Amino acid sequence: MARYTGIMRRTARALSSAVVLVAICGCRGRVPQPADGCAPTQCGDAGDDDNEVANVGVPDLDVVVGEDELNRALPSNVVLFIGDGMGAEQQRATRMFKNGDAAPLTFEAFPHAGCVHTANASGGVTDSAAAATAMATGHKVDNHVISQRTPGDGRELPTVVEIAHARGKSTGLVTTATPLTDATPAAFGAHASTRYDDASIANGYLQRSRPAVLMGGPSASMTAGAAADAGYATASSSDELDAIGAAAAAPLCGIFDGAEPSLAERTRAALEELLADEDGFFLLVEHEGTDNGGHANDLAMIIDAVLALEAAVDTALALTDAADTLIIVTADHETGSLTVHDASPEAGAVPEHSFGTTGHSGADVPIFATGPGAEAVGGCFQNTRIFSLLTATR
Repeated sequence: MARYTGIMRRTARALSSAVVLVAICGCRGRVPQPADGCAPTQCGDAGDDDNEVANVGVPDLDVVVGEDELNRALPSNVVLFIGDGMGAEQQRATRMFKNGDAAPLTFEAFPHAGCVHTANASGGVTDSAAAATAMATGHKVDNHVISQRTPGDGRELPTVVEIAHARGKSTGLVTTATPLTDATPAAFGAHASTRYDDASIANGYLQRSRPAVLMGGPSASMTAGAAADAGYATASSSDELDAIGAAAAAPLCGIFDGAEPSLAERTRAALEELLADEDGFFLLVEHEGTDNGGHANDLAMIIDAVLALEAAVDTALALTDAADTLIIVTADHETGSLTVHDASPEAGAVPEHSFGTTGHSGADVPIFATGPGAEAVGGCFQNTRIFSLLTATR
């Protein structure tokens, strides 16, 4: 892995002569506490583009810069955790199950918190593709679109992964309970007119963006064989993942047809690979189970997924240095319109609750951050601003 990341750093530096800078904007307000959830704010219409990152003509990496980034410490490493479909009520139900709502989840205790507007380009309820594209590129798009300017001219939008590579950093995309080519990781590592173009997304990973770490479920085009043909060291089980180790000379692709290894184990393996890069890294870690549980109106499934995400966050906290690593935990959208009714929660029991839909909702979602740059998280803001947080690195 050390040999591979060195080659990637030299290649990226040769390709990029642009200075990539970032602007942060958004409304200010009281930072919500974990139990508050995300209430509506006066931050403007959730469908507006006030917080989109504008283009200023730098070829391929046209990202803007703001004064705020010059006045605060910047991280070398960034880890973004996404609980797909995880809203404030999903977290509340998990706290109730875990400890009777007596203490926050690990990430709810992070020093900086806020909430995120998730609407798509038209101001409607987002899907995962549009929401992930907003975070990965700083632009709102139509549902189903993967990091292309739609509405607009359809051209590809530079992603966090591509910008990290241009800075000589390594990258990783990790998910569970879904194919690796699913919408959320796809928006960070590929470009496609539709999230259902499995072949284009897989090709984007293996032939174009080439993250140093890829982990998730299989699909028609994203197989262990395809990854091996593209020069990746592959694993299909926990034992194989452990056997590859951090000394691998090739990038790592884990294709796991099931829940094992756990998300925490995948996170550990990814970080052991990425921490070898002295120039830093970007890592996306997603749990799709929160969304699956919301669509199924299955709160027990949701709770299991949130607890698994928390365990992965704990792993990242243990392995990284708080002085140079920004860790953000959020969601792409809320799923299920969950409401928890239990006034006397009991640890170990699924609380009384109701769902309002089997689809996504337009509810704001919480965001939590710790590490250098985390102080930029506060109040409620558009999901496009997350891109600025992810790319404001040294």
